[in-house]
Amino acid sequence: MKLISTILISLITFNVLSGSGESAMLKKLDEYMHSDHSAVESLIKKIESQAVDYSDDGKLHFLLYKLAHLSTSQGDNDNSFDEVLNKIKVSSADKQLLLSLKALFNRNGSESMSSDPVEVIEDVKFSDPVRNSIQKSIVLYYRKMFDPGNHFSVALKHAKRASIPILPSIIFQVVSRKYMEQGEYKKVVEIYQKAIDHAESKDQNFCVLQNAISMAFVQLEMDNLDKAQKFFSRALGLSNKLNNDWFRSKCFRGLGEINIRTNNIFKGIRNFQRALTIYYRLSSDLGIAQTHMDLGFAYFKSKEYDLAESNYQLSKTYYDKLDKNNEGKDELYEKLALLAYEEGNYQEALRYINHAIDLRKTISDGELVLYETYEIRSRIYAALGKGKKAYEDLLSSTSFKDSLYSANLQEQIAELSELYESEQKSKQIYEQEQRLKEERNERLLREQQLENVKLRNRQIILIFIFALLIILAVSLIIYFRIKQNRLKREQTETELRQQLLRSQMNPHFVFNAMSVIQSYIYDNNTEKSSEFLVSLSRLMRLILENSSKESIKLNTELEILDRYLFIQQERFESRFRYEILEDPNVDKDHVLIPPMILQPFVENATEHGELDKVRNGKIRISYSKGDRLLIFVVEDNGIGRKAARAKEAKRKIADHKSMAIEITEKRIELMRMKYNIQGYVKIEDLNVEENSGTRVTVAIPIID
Repeated sequence: MKLISTILISLITFNVLSGSGESAMLKKLDEYMHSDHSAVESLIKKIESQAVDYSDDGKLHFLLYKLAHLSTSQGDNDNSFDEVLNKIKVSSADKQLLLSLKALFNRNGSESMSSDPVEVIEDVKFSDPVRNSIQKSIVLYYRKMFDPGNHFSVALKHAKRASIPILPSIIFQVVSRKYMEQGEYKKVVEIYQKAIDHAESKDQNFCVLQNAISMAFVQLEMDNLDKAQKFFSRALGLSNKLNNDWFRSKCFRGLGEINIRTNNIFKGIRNFQRALTIYYRLSSDLGIAQTHMDLGFAYFKSKEYDLAESNYQLSKTYYDKLDKNNEGKDELYEKLALLAYEEGNYQEALRYINHAIDLRKTISDGELVLYETYEIRSRIYAALGKGKKAYEDLLSSTSFKDSLYSANLQEQIAELSELYESEQKSKQIYEQEQRLKEERNERLLREQQLENVKLRNRQIILIFIFALLIILAVSLIIYFRIKQNRLKREQTETELRQQLLRSQMNPHFVFNAMSVIQSYIYDNNTEKSSEFLVSLSRLMRLILENSSKESIKLNTELEILDRYLFIQQERFESRFRYEILEDPNVDKDHVLIPPMILQPFVENATEHGELDKVRNGKIRISYSKGDRLLIFVVEDNGIGRKAARAKEAKRKIADHKSMAIEITEKRIELMRMKYNIQGYVKIEDLNVEENSGTRVTVAIPIID
């Protein structure tokens, strides 16, 4: 499945990038380096066929990525880089730069160079940032007498200004290796952390991964196992994300080493086996040799000597396949010697330890641990009964260790003494420059603060004016809306009063009242006719005077109702009774209500309730004070709503709704809007079982 994915990505890469220009191809190469390494190889091969026509900067850019890819995609440094370098034909200076950088990353590769890398490139004058930063870093690495702070800062500054995104990471790697060889682990950790932070800020996953793995191995070297495991785990996640098996295998090896040191042998063996599986798939002889050696040591720790022996021999087989004495083979011979010693094969142990000593005398860093090898051989000689040689090796181990520490100390003293005077001068110049810089910065800061104050004041004024305009606009909108609503409400109230007036001056009521007066006159009942006429005129006067008012006193409303009911009672020849029950807790001289709010319901009771035809017909009106409401109840024992609707249906007015009742509901709604108190009208049967009688409840806001 992975092979198919790689082929598809390669095909897409060829189709998309065919015909692309130099900058587009190099940009895409950088993108793939940080996103998917399964596509990098095919893209590099495509560029190799085109790079001969690239500019000098484009060639250098590509070859740096080629070198980075080789160093992190396979452990064995083959000659593919040299072949590509000769094929593309860069300038002689660029060629020396790249070969020196390759030699730096692969120290065994420096043996093939015809001269000292620094002597070749140190005197070349490079003006561009890329070459200048590479030159500075190489000189920084190879020269023993140097100013690390100055060289590093200059190289890094040029690298960050260059157009090659991964160049700062290369500089970080070079400088950290220099400090690593000097044993300055604290400085190494600091540089790797800066490299990781810089790569993260640029979203360079490849550079983060590369430096995280390096940081993990440094922490492992310092025996900071928790930190080492954290960085290995992080690097493993990035390796999976970038599809990079070489980095993944290194992470498994590092995690396995941590497991062995913490005596978790089984887990360590499992991680080594994971790494070994990848190395076999990559056909990496060096990786296979190193991991078999790790597995052998794990089995040695668990006292499974047969498995340890078989893995050591496999490691030796693959080391022998390599065409040069790679670092690590000396360690293998030392481990074989220890295994033979534990198994009692002292002659074989002596042979292996002698091989280890010979190898360590030929490699660059071998002398740093040579005293350990002499100490092991001393034990082997003692086991063989060769006390004199055992004693001589023990003395050699001790004196070599002391001389090594003494040489390192003398070298550091010499460097410090030479750097002291230049540091003092540099310090004075630096302090003077800092003072001038601080004064200039303070002046600029004051000017900037003054400008900021002016700008802030202008902004405050503009904000204040803008806020004022908004407040004014909102106020005008609210004012006109309130005014519009008030006018609309007043117009509605006026219309309702006019409708109410028309409804109260019901022609049928007036005609019937006049008929009553006429009948009294015919009967020569002057007293009755006079009393009736006075009541009618008083009623009409009250209606005409109060209908146009917004509110009237409660006692006036009660008088209107009393006059109206008296006239209706006389009309129907006293065939029904009425009563108005007053509440002593309500001051009817001070409480105000809308005029004739109850009259429509009283009229319905007398006209539609047919009280004149009901036995013992009666109307009762009462009122009481509720929660901010004045509640009226009008009850009658007439024929009820159902019977009334049936008679209306016969007269074909079933859909008719009393205009006066509708007006009353609108008047109550207007009062709710005005006083923010919800009133209501509720009409129900007085006798639910017989569907007779009607109870009307009208609740309106109390107005004092």
